[in-house]
Amino acid sequence: MEQGIRAFFYRFQYYLFPEGMELSDLAAAGRVEVKRLKEERCMAPDFIYESMEDAVVTIEDPALLFEVRVNLYTGAEYDAILGKHVDRICPGCVRYTDDDGFEGFHSEMSLDGVCFLREDKDEPWSFGFCVWFFWHRMAERLNELAACIDGGDMQRLNAILNEDLERFYVPLNFFGTVRDGRYCLYVHGDWRTSPVSYAAERYLAECAMVSSPLPAAGWTVRYQLPAGLLPHKSAFFDEKKMGYVEEAEAGRVVVHLPPCKEEENEARLDDFYACMAEDIGEYEALCAIGSVEFDAQAGLMPRKAIAKKLAASAQAFIENFGGDGTEASPYAVAYGYNGEDAAQQLPYRERLQEGFTQSPDVSLIDRTALEGEVPWWTAFGAFAYLYVPREAQGDEEALRVLMWHLQNSKDAPVRREGEDVASAINLGFAFGEGCFFLDMLLADEKAFHRTLRILAPVLRAYDAKVVFVSAQGVMVYQCGYDLLPAQDNT
Repeated sequence: MEQGIRAFFYRFQYYLFPEGMELSDLAAAGRVEVKRLKEERCMAPDFIYESMEDAVVTIEDPALLFEVRVNLYTGAEYDAILGKHVDRICPGCVRYTDDDGFEGFHSEMSLDGVCFLREDKDEPWSFGFCVWFFWHRMAERLNELAACIDGGDMQRLNAILNEDLERFYVPLNFFGTVRDGRYCLYVHGDWRTSPVSYAAERYLAECAMVSSPLPAAGWTVRYQLPAGLLPHKSAFFDEKKMGYVEEAEAGRVVVHLPPCKEEENEARLDDFYACMAEDIGEYEALCAIGSVEFDAQAGLMPRKAIAKKLAASAQAFIENFGGDGTEASPYAVAYGYNGEDAAQQLPYRERLQEGFTQSPDVSLIDRTALEGEVPWWTAFGAFAYLYVPREAQGDEEALRVLMWHLQNSKDAPVRREGEDVASAINLGFAFGEGCFFLDMLLADEKAFHRTLRILAPVLRAYDAKVVFVSAQGVMVYQCGYDLLPAQDNT
């Protein structure tokens, strides 16, 4: 056994340092012969001699290099320590069997005796696992769904999908069609949806495309209807004189429609959004419209002219909030605190100066929001944010490196086959004096813990903390191979 051996972490793999070399030497060399420490029958930072191999590594991005300290064991030494933890911790877990050997344990439990995957008998499924299971269930019923689409039976299609969806979420409105030779499922948008619901429902649709059998079967799933998919003729408005549009802030507009009885407001809004969904698409309509007022009596414009105005507004909003190529939420906002109400802010967020979030109803909560009834969304996902203290000149590079690791962690060698539950929904980021924040809504807390462990070399180098906000309260942890309560916990 050897402890505290110098090694380096690069693109989710571990290597021993070549004799006499430092990180700067690796970056300068570009291509080096090394000993790779594979996470086979072991888990970082503890490795076994039997899983070492000669390798050549090419350093294409030196910013992804991180120095670590590792421990080396023989396989027998490793299994002897692991076995004691298994005997002590694993009984009672529904995943546990007492068969001889350690098949599966090496990739789940560390030599510190920490397993983030333990599952007790009565433990509820996470939202992320429910979504994963939902799409795998639907994959078994694709013939039924296809028959509904071929026959134009949207009522039956929705009954099949919502039968399982209602077990863990609210029923949604689905529409099915065939486009370019592929069956397509669309999850209808809704102007009533809250920002956090929008994030959760987009997650639902995206998971179908990244962690389910549907794409391989030739199916596409999308959130919100594109323009031209569902023809809709207004039942409430004269389409030649529908209303008028007034520019508002952040690229949004205020739509003014003719007055009506208050009890008709919701039905008329449904009708107006259906018109705009056909003309410019549901997503674009939500991005463009800041509010709707029923007060238009003069200057009325035809439907086509309103749609044209909304399309231009949506494009401006999308360019403002989704300029990096990602699809911005229609609820995206910029915000900042600048020391305001510091005592009421969640841990470290009193340092936050300017930020961007897809879900202001989550990212902007403070301690006062947790004093009474906890936010409703904690029923299906905790709010988590990474706090990364960095010198101002290093913020953007550190953020780039951290985002690269988060986005690619699914490909880490330690991942087991089938471990494809998407753990978190990215909500936004923020900067403060010498620090930055990454906000997430956790769909599967255990899977997120696994991701943090995979990123331990990066997070430890940055001295990052992770803050969890859930129905159980607020907790702060120091990021590393094992999550430990931070000394500055509050």
